[in-house]
Parts: sequence; structure tokens; C-alpha cells
Amino acid sequence: NLKALRMKRKLSQASLGRAIGVSRSKVASWEQGRREISISDAIVIADYFRITLDSLVCSNENPF
Repeated sequence: NLKALRMKRKLSQASLGRAIGVSRSKVASWEQGRREISISDAIVIADYFRITLDSLVCSNENPF
């Protein structure tokens, strides 16, 4: 859902990373499933996109 949210807002991985205080490579790792998002990072991401944590992590919910 993170990539879909980012693409919907027309953000690059780098610009999202800057906005939430992480590196572009960390955003890429999350999107590619190579790294799990910590609870603290998930909260920051959900706040940034103004969505619930469930919307961020549950694949069966539409994040928009």
C-alpha cells in the first residue's frame, strides 16, 4: 500500500523519505518487501498520508 499511496500523491521515493525523515533506500526497501516498516515509522507514514495504520498495512483495504 505504501507504493500506491506514494504514486497517488506523485511523490518520488526520495521526496517521501525526506518528508518522513528516512532515506530513499529505506523507502525502496519497504516497497520491495526487503525490510519491514517499524511501528514508529508506520505511525509517521500514516500521519503523513492521514490514514489509519490498518489502511497502511492491510492489503485488503483500499488506502485511498
